[in-house]
Amino acid sequence: FSRYCAADRPVVWNAKVASASTSTTDAPCSASRAAADTPAIPPPMTTTSQLLMACTLEREYHRGMAVTDANPDSFRRMDESTAEQWAHIGARTFENQGRVADRMIMLLESLAEISDGFITDQLTHCLQTATMAEKAGADDEMIFGALMHDVGKAISVPNHGAISAEMIKPYVRDDVYKAILNHQDFQGKHYYGHFGAPTDLRYTKYDQSESWWALCAEFTDDWDQQAFDPDAETYPLEHFEPLIRKVTATTKQALGD
Repeated sequence: FSRYCAADRPVVWNAKVASASTSTTDAPCSASRAAADTPAIPPPMTTTSQLLMACTLEREYHRGMAVTDANPDSFRRMDESTAEQWAHIGARTFENQGRVADRMIMLLESLAEISDGFITDQLTHCLQTATMAEKAGADDEMIFGALMHDVGKAISVPNHGAISAEMIKPYVRDDVYKAILNHQDFQGKHYYGHFGAPTDLRYTKYDQSESWWALCAEFTDDWDQQAFDPDAETYPLEHFEPLIRKVTATTKQALGD
C-alpha cells in the first residue's frame, strides 16, 4: 500500500480529497500532510480499493491535476455524439497525456512487491534490464521497452508479455513492440526445458527474416535473461523517469492503426 502513497507522509484524513469521492459514507483515507494541525478522524474504511483510490486522488490533487474533468454536456450514447463533443474530449485527453507516465511509473513501483521465487524483485529486474540496454547503446524506445517488458506481471504473469507490449505499443516502433510481445518464447531458450517445453520456439514458431527477430534475440539473450543479479549495476527508477515521460508524451498511432 505504501508504494501508492508518498512514503515520507503520515496517513491522515484529508477532507478536501474525501469530498471528491463518490462515496460519502465510506470515504477513503488519503496519505498526505494535512493543512490543518489536527486532522479530523476518518470514517470507517471497508475495502483496500478505497485506500488505493484515495491515494490516487491525492497524488493527482497535489500535482495540480483536476480530480475530475467530466463534462455534463457530453453524450450518453456514442451514436448520438457530435464532432464538437469529440473535439472537447480530444483536447482534454491531450492535456492529460502526462498521466500515462504517472500510471506506468506507479505500475513499475508495484513490481517491487513481486518476487515469486526469483532472487530479485521484478522492479529490480526491469531496472537492471533497462540499465543493460542503455549501457549497450540501445535507443530510447528500446530502453523504454526493456524497462517496461515485465510490467504486465503487475496484472497477470502468464500473459505478461502481451500486456506489457500493448501498453507501450502507441509509443514505440513496431520492432520494439513485437520484441516485447514475443520475448517470453525467446526467453524460453534458457528455461523452457525445465518445464518440459521446447526451447527452440524462436526458430520454429517465428520467422527469422522478420525485422524484429534479431532485436528480440538480443534483448532476451544479452539483457533480459542476465538481469537477475542483486549485485549488478542497476540504475534507479528516477534515472528513467525523464525517458518515460519523453517517450509517452506523444503517440505514434492514429485511429484505425
